[in-house]
Amino acid sequence: MRATTAQRSAVSGIGGVLRWLHSIQLTPGRKKGRIPQRRLGEVFASLATLLEHGVTLPKAIVTVANEHSMRSCRELLMALHAAIDRGDSFSKALADEQGLCDEILIQQIRLGERSGNVPQVLRRIADKLESDNDLRGKIIKKLSYPVIVSVAGTSVCIFMMLFILPVFEETYRKSKIPLPLPTQVLVNAGAFLTSYGWLILLTIVIAYLAERQIRRQPKLANAMDRWLLQLPVIGPWLCDMAMLQFMDALGTMLESGFHVSDALAQSQGTVSNLAVDEAIGSLSRAVRRGERLSQEMDRHQELFPPVVSQLVIVGEQTGNLGPASRQIRDHLKKDVERKTDNFVRVVEPILTILMAMLVGGILLAIYMPMFGMLDLVEK
Repeated sequence: MRATTAQRSAVSGIGGVLRWLHSIQLTPGRKKGRIPQRRLGEVFASLATLLEHGVTLPKAIVTVANEHSMRSCRELLMALHAAIDRGDSFSKALADEQGLCDEILIQQIRLGERSGNVPQVLRRIADKLESDNDLRGKIIKKLSYPVIVSVAGTSVCIFMMLFILPVFEETYRKSKIPLPLPTQVLVNAGAFLTSYGWLILLTIVIAYLAERQIRRQPKLANAMDRWLLQLPVIGPWLCDMAMLQFMDALGTMLESGFHVSDALAQSQGTVSNLAVDEAIGSLSRAVRRGERLSQEMDRHQELFPPVVSQLVIVGEQTGNLGPASRQIRDHLKKDVERKTDNFVRVVEPILTILMAMLVGGILLAIYMPMFGMLDLVEK
């Protein structure tokens, strides 16, 4: 089931990065009782192990369903077992579970059923899901510190301005102490937050809703995604993420036995960034016209990194585009991790210093009038 324009347009800005991290998985989950990617990978790995040792698929499904650790998946597994008992294939049973697996994963299993390699296909899918989950976990872990520092620092500053500052302001007002400029600015800022804080929140909500509406328009969403790719630091990061999504889908289809043109057609719609997804459509049309994939990639040099294009050329020359796509994925994963490390390495000290200066500045502005009070006492 291909993603719609509204689904694919979720990635935008830093919030889009976080939503992309959530989307690094082939399985969005069920409508009833969401099944995490990690759990689904464990189910497929267990099924693959049992099938490799000669257990029939219905028996393997029941065996996995009876595992205590799989109790959260029991409803799904028994539904799949009932569908297979009715005569459905495993791929059809998975497809009937709306939202469980995407079309690429189901296509892999369908081809495995035709070739008699279901255990190997399930093992490959399980490894892929585990790899995706590991990458997502690593990136979230690396980004968590800057996010926590930002949220904590901002919360402390707002709390001080709304609850601590008014107490001191009242004391200074009764003492008729003239407020220094920094303190007066802080008082005005606190008064503004108290009176118009709701307006700021409303503006944020309206901006968010407006962004959602804008991204429902394909042309505007495409232009926005193309602009995001041109941003410093974040742009190359988002580009590598989009390339990784694309090469994951393309490599999976190629390794499952699809022709390049069919694999490209199936890959379109799997990338969250609409600018990259449009380029994938261009690649698909060019290959169907008989052009080389690497040649069309050269026309989109701003999207496809040189390493990706070069490895595709090597894959075309050797006739091993599938293995080449695996190398590209490994390279992109390392590149995403490296850029994440570099981003966090730069942002961490800047955020720490900024928050320290902000909190320290607020404290200094609050206590500055006390020096005037001490002078009056001494006199």
